[in-house]
Amino acid sequence: MKNTIYLFRGFLFLALTTFAFSCKKLDEKPISTVTPENFGNSVLQIEAAYAGSMNYLWNYWEGYGYAYGPFINDDQLNNGDLNIPDDNADDLWDRHYSALLNINNALGSIKKGNIQGEDQATIDGLEAEGKFLRAHNYFMLVRMFGGVPLITEDTPDPLLNPMPRASIADVYALIVSDLTFAAAHLPVSWPGAPGKPTSGAAKGILAKVYLTMATYPLHDVSNYQKAADVALEVIN
Repeated sequence: MKNTIYLFRGFLFLALTTFAFSCKKLDEKPISTVTPENFGNSVLQIEAAYAGSMNYLWNYWEGYGYAYGPFINDDQLNNGDLNIPDDNADDLWDRHYSALLNINNALGSIKKGNIQGEDQATIDGLEAEGKFLRAHNYFMLVRMFGGVPLITEDTPDPLLNPMPRASIADVYALIVSDLTFAAAHLPVSWPGAPGKPTSGAAKGILAKVYLTMATYPLHDVSNYQKAADVALEVIN
């Protein structure tokens, strides 16, 4: 009985102490905050947005991590029959546009001149990384869904301003423009930072884009020569 009383007193003391401290007013003084208006003021913030965009696409239960099976063999869906399961299609549409939101916000910050204290080559390189990633997203989308809403850093809020699907040709025009810029402004390599896009990677994907444009559904055979020219640059 005595032990029970001591145990009860202990619990009572602990409860009263916890209650006393929990009533103390907490005066928070945040050092800084990040909002959509002030985001993108540094190289690290921009690159964090790009890394986040890739995380949307490769996740265990979402994106291409979840849809890996249908996308084997060089992105040929379900071994080439282009028949996308409903759950993959819905998820990938959402994942790509979530990634594009990150990318376009970062590119918008760069365009506004939010990054201070960096030379123009660094800023051009950051923009090139973003355009490389945006081109990748739209290249995947246009091959899966045809013409899609074409959202860039200059597009008004698409939730408040619903957009129709752009034509397939217009989507490819943006892809080519972004990859051309990326090829011109990305470095040949990133010492100590493997995995980041390079000028050779941009040209390699651009060659594949031209080959795709030469076939269905655009059937613009002039792109065969463009593909060969860009591929030769990579080879050389």
